[in-house]
Amino acid sequence: MWREDLEDGQKALGLVHSAAVIDGIFDRLTQQARAVQVANTKAAKDAATAGCGTDDDTLGDARDDRSLDQVRADLCADVLLTGSPSGHDTTDGLLGAIHARVEVTVPVFTLMTAEITRAAGATGAAGRGTLTGAPGCGTLTGTGSAFGVRVEQAGELAGGQPIDTDTARILAVDRYRPNADLRRLLHARDSRCRFFACGLPPVTQDLDHTIDAAFGGATEEGNLGGLCRRHHVLKHQTAWKVKQLGAGILEWTSPAGNSYIDKPPSPVTFTVEDPDPPPEPSPF
Repeated sequence: MWREDLEDGQKALGLVHSAAVIDGIFDRLTQQARAVQVANTKAAKDAATAGCGTDDDTLGDARDDRSLDQVRADLCADVLLTGSPSGHDTTDGLLGAIHARVEVTVPVFTLMTAEITRAAGATGAAGRGTLTGAPGCGTLTGTGSAFGVRVEQAGELAGGQPIDTDTARILAVDRYRPNADLRRLLHARDSRCRFFACGLPPVTQDLDHTIDAAFGGATEEGNLGGLCRRHHVLKHQTAWKVKQLGAGILEWTSPAGNSYIDKPPSPVTFTVEDPDPPPEPSPF
């Protein structure tokens, strides 16, 4: 990243990153900006017909005449400064709920490369791919090509821009947001916030990547934990650290270096009650 001084008290902020990340950032900002402009147009029509003012709790301002690029720039500043489009959003987070969309085309042989390489290492094949076995149940081996086709072919973003094969495979098989089944599993496992001193229930939780997805952390059970918003922010914005020890056990380390172990709450609880006292013996 870099800054560049401009005239009239302005500066430019530059960012170089992978093509998929830049396209995702631009797509999310564009979706949000268009949602703002559509709401502005509707608010202007409503104001013209009903003569009513703008509701501060809704999206849309009849007086907002910014261009799409201007709205995009302001939304980008919002997100970079506050972590969300807070200066434009509704109280229920209508704009914040918009997620980036990146379309990727990945050649099938690129996805198969890891399996092909392992098979080639076991058989000593190199340079050319071969198919062995009965029809319909063959095994593909080789590291250089298969059926005369180069195995490692670049993926493409929508529009034809090539991206490296590692990124293409990650985008094809990984998802940042947990699917419904994984979310249910984690809510059952983490029936409270997983900060060791917190007991807020799952409905208040964010599913946090223990190792950030930006640093290669996978969206899987062993790298996710439910945290309330307060402790989610604490993990990312303070010197508190957390790591997964397996079986859902988290180890928290304080800024002073003290460690605290937090185990998933037991899914089974027992209530023990004293039986009714025996009747007193009859005097007869």
